[in-house]
Amino acid sequence: VVQLTAQNKTVKDKVLPVSPEVKIGKLSNGLTYYIRKNQEPKNRAELRLVVNAGSTLESDKQVGLAHFVEHMCFNGTKHFKKQELVDFLEKSGVNFGADLNAYTSFDETVYELQVPTDSPTVYRQALQILEDWAHLVSFEPVEIDKERGVIVEEWRLGRGADARLRDKYFPVMLKGSQYAKRLPIGTKENIDTAHYNTLTSFYKDWYRPDLQAVIVVGDVDVAETERMIKEHFAKIPRAVNPKPRKKFSIPSHTETRVSILTDPEQPYNVVQIYYTQPEIPAAKTESEYRASIVRGLFNQMMSSRLDEIAQKPDAPFLFGSSSYGSFIGDKDAFSLLAVAKTGKDIAASIETLVTENERVRQYGFVQSELDRAVKSSMSYIENLYKERNKTKSAELLQELVRNYLKQESIPGIEYEYGLYQKFLPTITLQEVNSLISRWIKKTDRSIIVTAPEKEKNNLISSTAALDILNKPLGSLKKYEDKMATGPLLPVAPIPGKITAEKQYESIGTTEWTLSNGAHVVLKPTTFKNDDIQFSAISWGGTSLYSDADYMNASNASLIALTGGMGNLDIQSLQKEMAGKNCTVAPSMSNYMQGMNGSSTKKDLETAMQLLYGYFVAPRKDSSMFKVVQQQMQVQLANKDKNPASVFGDTVGYVMGNYHPRRKPVTLEAVKQLELDRAFNIYKERFSNGGQFLFTFVGNFTLDSIRPLVEKYIASLPSTGKQDSWKDVGLRYPLSLIHISEPTRLLSISYAV
Repeated sequence: VVQLTAQNKTVKDKVLPVSPEVKIGKLSNGLTYYIRKNQEPKNRAELRLVVNAGSTLESDKQVGLAHFVEHMCFNGTKHFKKQELVDFLEKSGVNFGADLNAYTSFDETVYELQVPTDSPTVYRQALQILEDWAHLVSFEPVEIDKERGVIVEEWRLGRGADARLRDKYFPVMLKGSQYAKRLPIGTKENIDTAHYNTLTSFYKDWYRPDLQAVIVVGDVDVAETERMIKEHFAKIPRAVNPKPRKKFSIPSHTETRVSILTDPEQPYNVVQIYYTQPEIPAAKTESEYRASIVRGLFNQMMSSRLDEIAQKPDAPFLFGSSSYGSFIGDKDAFSLLAVAKTGKDIAASIETLVTENERVRQYGFVQSELDRAVKSSMSYIENLYKERNKTKSAELLQELVRNYLKQESIPGIEYEYGLYQKFLPTITLQEVNSLISRWIKKTDRSIIVTAPEKEKNNLISSTAALDILNKPLGSLKKYEDKMATGPLLPVAPIPGKITAEKQYESIGTTEWTLSNGAHVVLKPTTFKNDDIQFSAISWGGTSLYSDADYMNASNASLIALTGGMGNLDIQSLQKEMAGKNCTVAPSMSNYMQGMNGSSTKKDLETAMQLLYGYFVAPRKDSSMFKVVQQQMQVQLANKDKNPASVFGDTVGYVMGNYHPRRKPVTLEAVKQLELDRAFNIYKERFSNGGQFLFTFVGNFTLDSIRPLVEKYIASLPSTGKQDSWKDVGLRYPLSLIHISEPTRLLSISYAV
């Protein structure tokens, strides 16, 4: 317990405890172990071997060999020869990749294994596998040589635009550090030529018990698991004259580092600005935990402002964010990011990011922004707390990995929920507003611009980028938190009735017929403590519209979703929903239209209001329509430069038998979008609520949901007739198709 002085009062700063749910031990050889019983999913356990060593510990001759060692752990150990390990696990129901995997990073290597625990033999063998990985890998020369080609192929497949660009800007922004020259994948030359002894020496030096942790979370007997861990791992000898585990740092720098790069396969114009900071250690006390909550609130509020800008047609970027968080090595970073619409918009994107952060520095946030962030944070932690006994073992395990590697505290969700309840009401606007002045500075600053090759002539110069960063902005206008007011629904629904009820006891469902003709199928469950999933479907979809209208029909639901609801535009609707844990989204497919949603029990009525509103009160917004068009155009502009996209799109078109509705979207097709037509199609498809089938699954009772169904679903307008779908001729090809030359096509995915 530490004594602190705050506001002329002496208070106690409590050290965060370790959750009583977690058993932690340390063997005499230095190996640490964690065990936690968790029954979600039942009869399964997540196992990890965490090695506190990664690529930064490689010598110049060992570049890429930390990752090579990881591969060799699957190619023969003392108790599992060559392919025997994978064969044994796959026969036991463990899938390579999904349940059996590993990764190598700069500072750690982690081996992942999910196994059944209702088979004692498999569970015991799983711990034997972890022990073999820890100190009994075979490293047979013939297997090493075979694996070289596998790793080179992995290296080759990873040589996409991201990797090529990263290889160029990492040495610039991380100049002078070990991280700049130790990318985990290594180099093809060293993978091809490294001597066997050079590889095994890395394993001998760094795979040792004082740098290892065994973590088990799942449906296990804790005492028996602890006994087995000791049986397997206590006998590993402690390292003799071990090499010191050096922690590498990133040197500070006074100059601003700039990288402006292009690549033929880079799809977007991306701006990243980093202000690196000394790392804030993981919270050990309640006051340090409180400080992390304050930083989280800042991140929410800053990103919300940039989201609001991005939802305007004249914004220079499609997406923007600004947040503080961990970076690399011994550094955190205050980072700004934007995806500019074109190369010519990069300068404006940089200026907008810098201006908005300066606006916060000058004036801070406003109270309504903090109030929304507090609501959202409390809703998030409350949901985690309510689902605490339904949380998957794989999720619980991650914080134990971080505890070992980063010393992150693990007080448990019950304790953390209590801290949020205690601290959130006490956090002031002044506290949040004071942060940004510490983070924005002219030292330890880097700016990275990555763009498609064809934008090369439109890119900003290094000098111009620095000029924007250094330009005095003067006194800016204060931010106004604009928000339309009023209820979600412009007109309250007039409730209908449930006219018939049918039970299906064999599957535990109930079907209600409503007075407007709609049908509702309900299945109460306890899979989760506070989760309700629902949907609505009916026949029709885009099949009822001509090929010429297909573009408008297929995007009608997106245009309605981004327009808002009733009197609320999308920004006002998002602000209104702060702290509400529910979502609803309309959709339109080839033969159906419908909605999907989810909610907690507390917010179910709000979810039902959204459901009702998307039927009867969708909002048409010409500004958001332009934003949607811009997003689609930017995503399409460089899609044909990505070989994987071209291949996938070609396969999709061929397998659609060259039907016009299977042809990937083009820039020309985007021009066919018409706001009025698309919006009218949406209203047509959702005008007859009585023809829909609604389904609810989750933790509710029939009595609790009955009044909501009558108020928000039985009240939907109905024509009294059922639409059907139309056969538009979509078929798979009936014979093999030969492509004599490459087909260059485009596809699109989008999000607002």
